[in-house]
Amino acid sequence: MAYRRVTSEDRVRIKDGLDAGLSNTQIADKLGFHRSTIGREICRNKGKGYRPRQAHRSAMGGNSQTQ
Repeated sequence: MAYRRVTSEDRVRIKDGLDAGLSNTQIADKLGFHRSTIGREICRNKGKGYRPRQAHRSAMGGNSQTQ
């Protein structure tokens, strides 16, 4: 598996997988990431559920709601 960053589209697909009841391993297999990458992404961006847009803003270094 080659290294690649989690994109905004990947984050939406992670959310979709979580909503469908998939495990981190199943989501990782579908997206082509290692399961620990998905686990870290979810853990890093949890709170009131996984929110992909907020997660992407955080990853890009901006925490403002207007970005």
